[in-house]
Amino acid sequence: MRVTDSYRFQSFQSSIATSKERMNKIEEMISSSRKILTPSDDPVGTAEYMQLQTQNNTNIQYLKNLQRLTTLGGYYETTANTVKGVLNTAKQLATTMASDTQNATTRKDAATNVEGLIEQLVTAGNTKVGNTYIFGGKKSNTAAFTLNADYSVTFNGSSDVLKVQTSSGQTEKMGISGQTFFGTAIGSTDNMFAALKDLKDALESNSTTGISGSLDKIGNAVDLAANNISYVGTYINKVSSLTDTLTNNNINLQTVMSDIMDVDTIQAYSDYTTLNNIYEASLTVLTKMQKMNILNYI
Repeated sequence: MRVTDSYRFQSFQSSIATSKERMNKIEEMISSSRKILTPSDDPVGTAEYMQLQTQNNTNIQYLKNLQRLTTLGGYYETTANTVKGVLNTAKQLATTMASDTQNATTRKDAATNVEGLIEQLVTAGNTKVGNTYIFGGKKSNTAAFTLNADYSVTFNGSSDVLKVQTSSGQTEKMGISGQTFFGTAIGSTDNMFAALKDLKDALESNSTTGISGSLDKIGNAVDLAANNISYVGTYINKVSSLTDTLTNNNINLQTVMSDIMDVDTIQAYSDYTTLNNIYEASLTVLTKMQKMNILNYI
Protein backbone atom coordinates (compact mmCIF):
# COMPACT_ATOMS: atom_id res chain seq x y z
CA MET A 1 0.00 0.00 0.00
CA ARG A 2 1.41 3.36 -1.06
CA VAL A 3 1.56 6.04 1.65
CA THR A 4 0.72 9.37 0.08
CA ASP A 5 2.26 12.72 0.98
CA SER A 6 -1.23 13.88 1.96
CA TYR A 7 -1.52 11.04 4.49
CA ARG A 8 1.91 11.82 5.93
CA PHE A 9 0.95 15.50 6.24
CA GLN A 10 -2.33 14.70 8.02
CA SER A 11 -0.57 12.28 10.40
CA PHE A 12 2.01 14.93 11.23
CA GLN A 13 -0.74 17.47 11.92
CA SER A 14 -2.52 14.96 14.18
CA SER A 15 0.72 14.31 16.09
CA ILE A 16 1.20 18.04 16.65
CA ALA A 17 -2.39 18.39 17.88
CA THR A 18 -1.87 15.49 20.30
CA SER A 19 1.30 17.16 21.65
CA LYS A 20 -0.65 20.38 22.17
CA GLU A 21 -3.41 18.53 24.05
CA ARG A 22 -0.78 16.90 26.29
CA MET A 23 0.79 20.29 26.96
CA ASN A 24 -2.61 21.79 27.84
CA LYS A 25 -3.32 18.90 30.18
CA ILE A 26 0.03 19.26 31.94
CA GLU A 27 -0.62 22.99 32.32
CA GLU A 28 -3.94 22.17 33.98
CA MET A 29 -2.29 19.60 36.22
CA ILE A 30 0.33 22.12 37.35
CA SER A 31 -2.33 24.78 37.89
CA SER A 32 -4.56 22.49 39.97
CA SER A 33 -1.69 20.52 41.59
CA ARG A 34 -3.62 17.35 40.70
CA LYS A 35 -2.55 14.61 38.36
CA ILE A 36 -6.02 13.08 38.13
CA LEU A 37 -8.21 15.71 36.50
CA THR A 38 -11.13 13.48 35.59
CA PRO A 39 -12.08 9.97 36.76
CA SER A 40 -11.27 8.60 33.31
CA ASP A 41 -7.62 9.61 33.79
CA ASP A 42 -7.24 6.88 36.43
CA PRO A 43 -10.47 5.05 37.35
CA VAL A 44 -8.79 2.80 39.92
CA GLY A 45 -6.88 5.66 41.54
CA THR A 46 -10.03 7.81 41.59
CA ALA A 47 -12.04 5.11 43.35
CA GLU A 48 -9.30 4.55 45.94
CA TYR A 49 -8.94 8.30 46.50
CA MET A 50 -12.68 8.70 47.08
CA GLN A 51 -12.65 5.91 49.66
CA LEU A 52 -9.69 7.48 51.44
CA GLN A 53 -11.36 10.90 51.31
CA THR A 54 -14.42 9.47 53.03
CA GLN A 55 -12.22 7.95 55.74
CA ASN A 56 -10.34 11.22 56.09
CA ASN A 57 -13.58 13.16 56.64
CA THR A 58 -14.69 10.60 59.21
CA ASN A 59 -11.36 10.88 61.04
CA ILE A 60 -11.67 14.65 61.10
CA GLN A 61 -15.02 14.27 62.88
CA TYR A 62 -13.45 11.82 65.34
CA LEU A 63 -10.72 14.38 66.07
CA LYS A 64 -13.36 17.05 66.68
CA ASN A 65 -15.06 14.71 69.16
CA LEU A 66 -11.75 14.08 70.90
CA GLN A 67 -11.08 17.81 71.09
CA ARG A 68 -14.41 18.24 72.89
CA LEU A 69 -13.39 15.51 75.34
CA THR A 70 -10.01 17.20 75.85
CA THR A 71 -11.76 20.48 76.68
CA LEU A 72 -14.10 18.73 79.10
CA GLY A 73 -11.17 16.92 80.69
CA GLY A 74 -9.54 20.24 81.52
CA TYR A 75 -12.70 21.47 83.25
CA TYR A 76 -13.10 18.22 85.19
CA GLU A 77 -9.49 18.39 86.32
CA THR A 78 -9.86 21.96 87.59
CA THR A 79 -13.14 21.12 89.34
CA ALA A 80 -11.73 17.97 90.93
CA ASN A 81 -8.87 19.92 92.50
CA THR A 82 -11.22 22.68 93.65
CA VAL A 83 -13.54 20.17 95.29
CA LYS A 84 -10.69 18.41 97.04
CA GLY A 85 -9.49 21.74 98.40
CA VAL A 86 -12.98 22.57 99.73
CA LEU A 87 -13.30 19.19 101.44
CA ASN A 88 -9.85 19.39 103.00
CA THR A 89 -10.80 22.78 104.42
CA ALA A 90 -14.00 21.27 105.83
CA LYS A 91 -12.05 18.38 107.35
CA GLN A 92 -9.59 20.72 109.05
CA LEU A 93 -12.46 22.85 110.33
CA ALA A 94 -14.31 19.80 111.71
CA THR A 95 -11.16 18.56 113.44
CA THR A 96 -10.67 21.94 115.09
CA MET A 97 -14.32 22.32 116.12
CA ALA A 98 -14.43 18.82 117.65
CA SER A 99 -12.03 20.04 120.35
CA ASP A 100 -13.35 20.75 123.84
CA THR A 101 -11.64 24.14 123.68
CA GLN A 102 -14.38 25.37 121.30
CA ASN A 103 -17.75 26.71 122.37
CA ALA A 104 -21.21 27.33 120.93
CA THR A 105 -20.26 30.75 119.54
CA THR A 106 -17.14 29.61 117.68
CA ARG A 107 -19.02 26.61 116.34
CA LYS A 108 -21.89 28.77 115.11
CA ASP A 109 -19.38 30.95 113.27
CA ALA A 110 -17.81 27.81 111.83
CA ALA A 111 -21.25 26.67 110.63
CA THR A 112 -21.47 29.86 108.57
CA ASN A 113 -18.11 29.01 107.04
CA VAL A 114 -19.39 25.54 106.16
CA GLU A 115 -22.37 27.13 104.41
CA GLY A 116 -19.87 28.95 102.24
CA LEU A 117 -18.09 25.68 101.50
CA ILE A 118 -21.37 24.03 100.46
CA GLU A 119 -22.06 26.98 98.16
CA GLN A 120 -18.61 26.52 96.60
CA LEU A 121 -19.34 22.85 95.96
CA VAL A 122 -22.67 23.70 94.33
CA THR A 123 -20.97 26.29 92.12
CA ALA A 124 -18.36 23.70 91.13
CA GLY A 125 -21.09 21.16 90.45
CA ASN A 126 -22.84 23.61 88.13
CA THR A 127 -19.77 24.25 85.98
CA LYS A 128 -20.75 25.03 82.39
CA VAL A 129 -18.99 24.76 79.06
CA GLY A 130 -21.00 26.94 76.75
CA ASN A 131 -24.61 25.99 77.51
CA THR A 132 -23.72 22.53 78.80
CA TYR A 133 -23.66 21.69 82.51
CA ILE A 134 -20.81 19.22 82.57
CA PHE A 135 -22.10 17.25 85.58
CA GLY A 136 -25.68 16.94 84.36
CA GLY A 137 -25.21 13.67 82.51
CA LYS A 138 -27.80 13.41 79.75
CA LYS A 139 -29.74 16.30 81.35
CA SER A 140 -27.03 18.79 80.58
CA ASN A 141 -29.24 21.74 79.63
CA THR A 142 -30.25 22.58 83.21
CA ALA A 143 -28.24 23.19 86.38
CA ALA A 144 -27.00 19.89 87.77
CA PHE A 145 -27.48 20.89 91.43
CA THR A 146 -29.92 23.01 93.39
CA LEU A 147 -29.01 24.50 96.78
CA ASN A 148 -32.07 24.30 99.04
CA ALA A 149 -32.95 26.73 101.82
CA ASP A 150 -31.73 24.32 104.53
CA TYR A 151 -28.43 23.84 102.65
CA SER A 152 -29.32 20.39 101.51
CA VAL A 153 -28.53 19.87 97.81
CA THR A 154 -30.65 18.25 95.13
CA PHE A 155 -29.16 16.56 92.06
CA ASN A 156 -31.15 17.34 88.91
CA GLY A 157 -29.09 15.44 86.36
CA SER A 158 -28.95 11.82 85.24
CA SER A 159 -26.61 9.07 86.32
CA ASP A 160 -25.74 8.11 82.74
CA VAL A 161 -23.81 10.30 80.30
CA LEU A 162 -23.68 10.76 76.56
CA LYS A 163 -21.07 8.96 74.48
CA VAL A 164 -19.29 10.06 71.33
CA GLN A 165 -17.52 7.99 68.71
CA THR A 166 -13.75 8.40 68.72
CA SER A 167 -12.81 5.77 66.14
CA SER A 168 -14.42 2.99 64.16
CA GLY A 169 -16.33 0.84 66.63
CA GLN A 170 -15.11 2.77 69.69
CA THR A 171 -16.94 5.29 71.86
CA GLU A 172 -15.95 7.27 74.93
CA LYS A 173 -18.02 8.80 77.71
CA MET A 174 -18.59 12.47 77.15
CA GLY A 175 -18.04 13.47 80.73
CA ILE A 176 -18.87 12.38 84.27
CA SER A 177 -22.24 12.42 85.99
CA GLY A 178 -22.47 14.64 89.06
CA GLN A 179 -23.96 11.68 90.87
CA THR A 180 -20.71 9.79 90.40
CA PHE A 181 -18.42 12.77 90.95
CA PHE A 182 -20.08 14.12 94.12
CA GLY A 183 -21.42 10.80 95.43
CA THR A 184 -25.03 11.96 95.48
CA ALA A 185 -26.65 8.58 94.84
CA ILE A 186 -29.29 7.57 97.39
CA GLY A 187 -27.65 5.86 100.34
CA SER A 188 -24.15 6.86 99.28
CA THR A 189 -21.66 7.01 102.16
CA ASP A 190 -19.42 9.55 100.40
CA ASN A 191 -22.03 12.18 99.49
CA MET A 192 -20.01 15.38 99.67
CA PHE A 193 -22.97 17.70 100.14
CA ALA A 194 -24.58 15.52 102.82
CA ALA A 195 -21.28 15.28 104.70
CA LEU A 196 -20.92 19.07 104.85
CA LYS A 197 -24.57 19.58 105.78
CA ASP A 198 -24.18 17.11 108.65
CA LEU A 199 -21.16 19.10 109.83
CA LYS A 200 -23.11 22.37 109.54
CA ASP A 201 -26.03 20.97 111.54
CA ALA A 202 -23.73 19.57 114.25
CA LEU A 203 -21.90 22.90 114.55
CA GLU A 204 -25.16 24.83 114.85
CA SER A 205 -26.39 22.47 117.58
CA ASN A 206 -22.98 22.62 119.31
CA SER A 207 -22.79 18.80 119.24
CA THR A 208 -19.25 17.53 119.61
CA THR A 209 -20.51 14.00 119.02
CA GLY A 210 -22.15 15.09 115.76
CA ILE A 211 -19.02 16.96 114.68
CA SER A 212 -16.84 13.93 115.34
CA GLY A 213 -19.32 11.71 113.51
CA SER A 214 -19.26 13.99 110.48
CA LEU A 215 -15.49 13.56 110.22
CA ASP A 216 -15.87 9.98 108.94
CA LYS A 217 -18.29 11.12 106.22
CA ILE A 218 -16.03 13.99 105.25
CA GLY A 219 -13.10 11.55 105.14
CA ASN A 220 -15.05 9.36 102.71
CA ALA A 221 -15.81 12.45 100.62
CA VAL A 222 -12.11 13.38 100.56
CA ASP A 223 -11.29 9.86 99.38
CA LEU A 224 -13.87 10.21 96.60
CA ALA A 225 -12.34 13.54 95.59
CA ALA A 226 -8.91 11.89 95.37
CA ASN A 227 -10.38 9.09 93.27
CA ASN A 228 -11.96 11.68 91.00
CA ILE A 229 -8.59 13.35 90.43
CA SER A 230 -7.07 9.98 89.57
CA TYR A 231 -9.96 9.10 87.25
CA VAL A 232 -9.84 12.45 85.47
CA GLY A 233 -6.08 12.10 84.99
CA THR A 234 -6.57 8.68 83.42
CA TYR A 235 -9.42 10.05 81.29
CA ILE A 236 -7.28 12.92 80.00
CA ASN A 237 -4.34 10.62 79.24
CA LYS A 238 -6.59 8.20 77.37
CA VAL A 239 -8.12 10.96 75.26
CA SER A 240 -4.66 12.37 74.56
CA SER A 241 -3.39 8.94 73.49
CA LEU A 242 -6.41 8.42 71.21
CA THR A 243 -5.87 11.87 69.71
CA ASP A 244 -2.20 11.18 69.01
CA THR A 245 -2.97 7.81 67.42
CA LEU A 246 -5.74 9.19 65.23
CA THR A 247 -3.65 12.21 64.24
CA ASN A 248 -0.78 9.95 63.14
CA ASN A 249 -3.18 7.70 61.25
CA ASN A 250 -4.65 10.70 59.50
CA ILE A 251 -1.20 11.97 58.51
CA ASN A 252 -0.42 8.57 56.96
CA LEU A 253 -3.81 8.56 55.25
CA GLN A 254 -3.24 12.00 53.76
CA THR A 255 0.20 10.91 52.54
CA VAL A 256 -1.37 8.04 50.62
CA MET A 257 -4.03 10.40 49.23
CA SER A 258 -1.31 12.80 48.16
CA ASP A 259 0.58 10.02 46.37
CA ILE A 260 -2.57 9.17 44.43
CA MET A 261 -3.74 12.66 43.55
CA ASP A 262 -0.99 15.27 43.85
CA VAL A 263 1.09 16.07 40.81
CA ASP A 264 4.91 15.92 40.87
CA THR A 265 5.42 19.55 39.92
CA ILE A 266 9.10 19.22 39.01
CA GLN A 267 8.42 16.22 36.76
CA ALA A 268 5.41 17.97 35.24
CA TYR A 269 7.47 21.05 34.38
CA SER A 270 10.15 18.80 32.86
CA ASP A 271 7.55 16.94 30.77
CA TYR A 272 6.02 20.22 29.67
CA THR A 273 9.38 21.63 28.60
CA THR A 274 10.17 18.51 26.59
CA LEU A 275 6.78 18.53 24.88
CA ASN A 276 7.02 22.24 24.20
CA ASN A 277 10.41 21.80 22.50
CA ILE A 278 9.02 18.99 20.36
CA TYR A 279 5.93 21.05 19.59
CA GLU A 280 7.91 24.09 18.49
CA ALA A 281 10.19 21.96 16.34
CA SER A 282 7.19 20.21 14.81
CA LEU A 283 5.57 23.52 13.94
CA THR A 284 8.73 24.55 12.13
CA VAL A 285 8.74 21.33 10.14
CA LEU A 286 5.03 21.68 9.40
CA THR A 287 5.57 25.17 8.01
CA LYS A 288 8.26 23.88 5.68
CA MET A 289 6.04 20.99 4.60
CA GLN A 290 3.23 23.38 3.74
CA LYS A 291 5.57 25.32 1.47
CA MET A 292 6.77 22.16 -0.28
CA ASN A 293 3.84 21.70 -2.68
CA ILE A 294 3.59 21.45 -6.46
CA LEU A 295 3.52 25.21 -6.85
CA ASN A 296 7.17 25.40 -5.81
CA TYR A 297 8.07 23.43 -8.92
CA ILE A 298 6.02 25.46 -11.46
